[in-house]
Amino acid sequence: MTPLLVWGVVNADLWGEIYGISEAAKVSTFLIAIAPVVAVSSAVNAWRLTPFLAASRARSAWATLLPGTGLSALVGVVVIILGAWLRAGSPTVWWYVLAPTLIATVAWSAIGALLGVSLRPLIGWPIALLGPFLLLTQTLSVADPRWRHLTGAWFGCCQANRTLAPGMAAATALLWASILATALAAVWAWDRVAPRRLAVISVGLAACLVVLTAGRALDAAAP
Repeated sequence: MTPLLVWGVVNADLWGEIYGISEAAKVSTFLIAIAPVVAVSSAVNAWRLTPFLAASRARSAWATLLPGTGLSALVGVVVIILGAWLRAGSPTVWWYVLAPTLIATVAWSAIGALLGVSLRPLIGWPIALLGPFLLLTQTLSVADPRWRHLTGAWFGCCQANRTLAPGMAAATALLWASILATALAAVWAWDRVAPRRLAVISVGLAACLVVLTAGRALDAAAP
């Protein structure tokens, strides 16, 4: 997986002018390929470990899932950073552009783990593979352009005279951080070791945070 993703980011000669933020934004669109791979690999790893989780009443789910889930997320994060560094130069120029993309990559890994432990492979794996791809591609056809900015992939951005507003990038990063928190809380709620009531409350609070941050991100993306 790693060589394929590195090759795609570095050699996807689909992009135009050499402008740091623009190049970083274009690297973020490779999330279309990275997110499905990260999510499905995390789902497969979680499914493989489900029997161990069911048999253990002392070890938490995340303690068991973290190595595989973290590795899936790390591969995606490293590929994005490497691609941006090679194409856009110093991260001091573009770090805020890719911050939402990197958080979204980690969130997709956590979502994949949740699908792997909670659904059968016949259902969970296709959702993990197709879900992020469809979300990232279908938002491009939505009439309201603000929705495409919620994905963490900056399609159509940027030019020398038009850049990405830091406030919009920050709002999108907060949205994906809340989605990540919801996925983590949901796995915790599924875990037998977790206090049931506290875990359910955590999922509810995290889901409310997703709604609030989504509204904030839509407002920030308004022209």
